[in-house]
Amino acid sequence: MNYAVLLAPDFALQALRRAEPALQGKPVALARGEGRKARLAEVSREATAVEPGLAVTLALARCPGLIIRTREPNAEAEANRLMLAAAFTLSPRVESTSDGCCTVDLQGADRRHTEAQMHAGVAELAAAGLVVRIGAGATPLLAAYAARRTNAVLLVEDPREFLTALPVALAEPTSVQADVLRGWGIATLGQLTDRKSTRLNSSHANI
Repeated sequence: MNYAVLLAPDFALQALRRAEPALQGKPVALARGEGRKARLAEVSREATAVEPGLAVTLALARCPGLIIRTREPNAEAEANRLMLAAAFTLSPRVESTSDGCCTVDLQGADRRHTEAQMHAGVAELAAAGLVVRIGAGATPLLAAYAARRTNAVLLVEDPREFLTALPVALAEPTSVQADVLRGWGIATLGQLTDRKSTRLNSSHANI
C-alpha cells in the first residue's frame, strides 16, 4: 500500500449542490457548451431519465423539472480544499491530480493508522457534504482503479486478483485501442495484464 487516491465522483455537481443546499434531492445536471451544442456533463441520481452526453434540449424534454446549471468555480475550490485537507492527514506528500482527485504518497506511513484515518476522512467529508472514495495500492494507477470501484475505502492487497474481473473500459482506451483489444478477445484488465506478461516472458526467452 504505497499510494492512495481520493476521488469525488461527479465532483463539480457535488460542489455545486454542497454550496446550494436547496438543490439537494432535486434533478440537477451540469451542462457544457452553448446553444444547440450544449450537452450534459454531470447528472444527479434524481434525474433518472437522462445521462451525461445527452443534448440539453433533449434532456429537458425527457426530464420535466430538470435543473440545468453550469460549473461554480468558487464552490469547487472550497470542495478541493476540503479534499486536500483530508489527504494531508494521511501523508505530507500530496498531489492535486485533477479536480476532485488527489494522489497521496504513503510510503513509510503506518498501515493500521493510515487505514483508520482513511475511513475517518471519508466519514468527515461526508458530514461536510462531500462524498469521497479512497483507494490504495502499490502504484498510483492501482489506487485510482480501487477508488473508482469502491463506495468508501478499498485497499488492493493482491493486484493480479483485483485486476482479474475489472472491465478493460476502466482504463479508458481510445476507440481504436478498444477495437484492437476486442479483436484479441480481451475484456478485462486481468486478461490484458496476463497478455503483457506472456509477451514479456516470450521476449526474454528469445534473448
